[in-house]
Amino acid sequence: MRLLLVPFIIVLLDQATKWLVIQSLPLYEDVSVVSGLLSLQHVRNSGAVFGFLSGADFPGKPYLFAVLSAAALAALTYYARTIPREERLPRFALSLVIGGAVGNLIDRVRFGYVVDFVKMYWGTHIWPNYNVADSAISIGLVLLVVDSFRPRDREAVAAPTISSS
Repeated sequence: MRLLLVPFIIVLLDQATKWLVIQSLPLYEDVSVVSGLLSLQHVRNSGAVFGFLSGADFPGKPYLFAVLSAAALAALTYYARTIPREERLPRFALSLVIGGAVGNLIDRVRFGYVVDFVKMYWGTHIWPNYNVADSAISIGLVLLVVDSFRPRDREAVAAPTISSS
């Protein structure tokens, strides 16, 4: 039950920050936070991860990405339920990913795009804008990679159990 709290908090933070950006930062306006490194810039990502296919225009694109996001979320949720309770790190990591996926899915269903606003850059290198949900997904994925290097009991890994939380 406690692991349901993590996605809930991620979704609340994500949606609250996006609401603040929509209300107070005009589209494409850039407000410097740390000169030469970080600014806030309200953008709309109609593509996939890191703006992939954002410039592409085809019929039903928002619906396709919403359906793909929902399918990925369902798969992640199923997988999370197969991880034993004592495996806290991967369960926490997946709860971050699931919370982020839900936050971005809400945007896709509501608007047909995801609201991004954190802009990082160094000199001429500019990373794609992102948001709280993207951050949670990225941190969760890094934690899953770290966890994958932990030694495990092969018998326990071979037969995962489905838990109810």
